[in-house]
Amino acid sequence: GHFLHTTRSTVFLYWLSRSLFLADSKCGKTVGLAEKLFLLNRQINSVDLHYGIQMPKHFLISHGLGSVLSRAHYGDYFSILQGVTVGVQDQKYPSFGERVILLPNSVVVGNSFIGSNTIVGAGTVIVNKCIPENSVVIQRGGKLIIRERDFENDLDYFIRS
Repeated sequence: GHFLHTTRSTVFLYWLSRSLFLADSKCGKTVGLAEKLFLLNRQINSVDLHYGIQMPKHFLISHGLGSVLSRAHYGDYFSILQGVTVGVQDQKYPSFGERVILLPNSVVVGNSFIGSNTIVGAGTVIVNKCIPENSVVIQRGGKLIIRERDFENDLDYFIRS
């Protein structure tokens, strides 16, 4: 893919602004540029991912249009698609295990924990819930349905070592 593809540019601009933000504590002159890069990223990629948020070493934002990522705890190999919201409720933020995938228009807010190797289905809303690891969670008629994840015919965006 092209280096300007939103998947790459979103993550690159986040890491660049994050690096400048962290360097600012040493030299005190780069946070303004970090802020400009954050705003540029939000404008051109339509992803709200502030440089003050600590993302894991490996994460993927695939076509993240309209996504908002808050100050949650993100496990390694975290992945999202478009329209995802990770947010605060009652001053509590969610926490994610490793290899969690949030499909389009899913929402995880509040005192929620999403276990490792879990897929959150498209349009699923999780508020103050604990989802076990190795799950697929979907929502039908306002009710959460949690199933064990089948790894045989699975979607995984990262190569397992």
